[in-house]
Amino acid sequence: MNNLYKEAMDEINISDQCLRKVKSMNNNNKKIKKFRLKYAVVFATLVLSFFAFNIVSYAATGKDLTSHISNVIEKSQDNDFV
Repeated sequence: MNNLYKEAMDEINISDQCLRKVKSMNNNNKKIKKFRLKYAVVFATLVLSFFAFNIVSYAATGKDLTSHISNVIEKSQDNDFV
């Protein structure tokens, strides 16, 4: 079966222009996958960092990081109105 497939593929001839287009399409897909992978890694790093800072904040003060952030926002809003 493999030999039959190889023989059939050996007989197919395409133009050089078409072959260049196909090769360039493959390169674009690889760039998109690398681009997505980079953003996925950055996003995962940010999420893990947030959870790590949250754990450290809770261990040090007994409050999670979001409560500290909300306190800072509330205090800054109170100072704006004074």
